[in-house]
Amino acid sequence: MLESFRATVYQKALELALGRFDERSDTVREITEGRIAQPKYAWCGDFVSYVLMVADATERGCLNRVACIGEWRVGKNIAMIVSCARERGASYEGPRAYARLRENRAADIIVFTSDTGGHICFLKNVNSASSIETMDGNWGERTNVTLRGMRDRPIGAVIDVDCFYDGEIGAGPPTYEAPDVSPVLAVSSAAVAVLSPATEIFSAAQGHDLDDADFALGRAMGESA
Repeated sequence: MLESFRATVYQKALELALGRFDERSDTVREITEGRIAQPKYAWCGDFVSYVLMVADATERGCLNRVACIGEWRVGKNIAMIVSCARERGASYEGPRAYARLRENRAADIIVFTSDTGGHICFLKNVNSASSIETMDGNWGERTNVTLRGMRDRPIGAVIDVDCFYDGEIGAGPPTYEAPDVSPVLAVSSAAVAVLSPATEIFSAAQGHDLDDADFALGRAMGESA
């Protein structure tokens, strides 16, 4: 069921984001299939593909993971996700990206672009016309919930996460109500403290934004993986 898939993606992403697991943790080693040992390895795409995988996405051929496609392809963490979403009519780009974002569909995938490379994450919430919260990997060299200005950096695409479940899109109400995940956050209390809003949210200005070099601004939205 699509609605349960979206809810599971949200729950898994939030559990990991609130855990604030750093690059020395076993959790990040699992997320990256051990690739975190590579110098300066950018793993935000691994975070997204891992969450989709453990949420039982059926479209595993879209995920750049040894566990899903039998190999890992250099520089394709973001590109494969975007390419698959485009094929399914589920990648909202240009002005449509901001229109989709304002629908506040929690667990949608956001792709940011920059001159240095892309960053990919999940939408947690649209707070207002000017700010959003995201659930990220490789932001501040750890998993994090991040507070961002709506236009702090260019958004290349907003992706309907439903397309990774049997390739379907468009299910559910226009505004997705995020579930109460407090009962399912089964991370140890040592890993996830009860955080106040002030400490839970990690400022986007403190983050780390390098990812697939071939998703740099100017080539990003024109690439086909």
